[in-house]
Amino acid sequence: MCAHRPDHQAPPTDLLDLHGVLRERFGLERFRPGQEEVIRLLLQRRDVLVVMPTGAGKSLVFQFVSQLLPGLTVVVSPLISLMKDQVEAAADLGLAVGQINSAVSAAEREQALARAERGEIKLLYATPERFRNPDFIDRLRRIGVSLLAVDEAHCISEWGYDFRPAYLALKGAAERLGRPTLLALTATANPWVRRDTIERLGMRHCAVVVRGIDRPGLFLEVRGVLAEEEDHRVLRELLLEPPHGYPPELTETLRTAMDGPGIIYCRTTRAAEQTADWL
Repeated sequence: MCAHRPDHQAPPTDLLDLHGVLRERFGLERFRPGQEEVIRLLLQRRDVLVVMPTGAGKSLVFQFVSQLLPGLTVVVSPLISLMKDQVEAAADLGLAVGQINSAVSAAEREQALARAERGEIKLLYATPERFRNPDFIDRLRRIGVSLLAVDEAHCISEWGYDFRPAYLALKGAAERLGRPTLLALTATANPWVRRDTIERLGMRHCAVVVRGIDRPGLFLEVRGVLAEEEDHRVLRELLLEPPHGYPPELTETLRTAMDGPGIIYCRTTRAAEQTADWL
């Protein structure tokens, strides 16, 4: 049985109280910029490419829509740790959710699919490699997928910095699933990557929603070093000395930001171990 798009449709968007759903199901008072626009487009069964910065609330979009569409929403996520976090966050909200990846047992994967078949879950996460498995796709097809959401969608483009070959199977998988509505999400995609993503996913009459990547809460600064041994000197200044040479309001912000945990990136594993020993 090929489900294609379920016969019963979501209510017209002009009749839905989206803000009421947001309050009741997600405990939020207002949408962030771009969220409501994307949700309404998806409920109209439009393919959508979303480019929003990290932290802008992209995951809310497909979680929200999954509760209103008649069939299953499948989310393709390449990072198991990120998937785990999102699944736990969705479960905390009371959403019925499952996950399919190599970090869960075969019994747990089977349980997630069985629950989807019984209509007990509306939201299922899976890694892109799963879509190379014809049996997995056939099972999803029998369940009936309304929305296929592709997270970190820039991974499908060889123009991108994080190309992942498994993503190339998603266009064919979408066709075998009966061509559900497609949602592609990324925080980083220039115009070339956007066009490539739309083409490689086979998105049709695709709406593109782009929100600025400016993050006013971030402070960026470059301090050049001529020799590797200078790294420790710069780190010592950053970690132990009070900020200086900045406007007064920024000085206080930096002092507060540096008083707590942080991350130091290194070029190699060896450099990371040496830096940790030095710290």
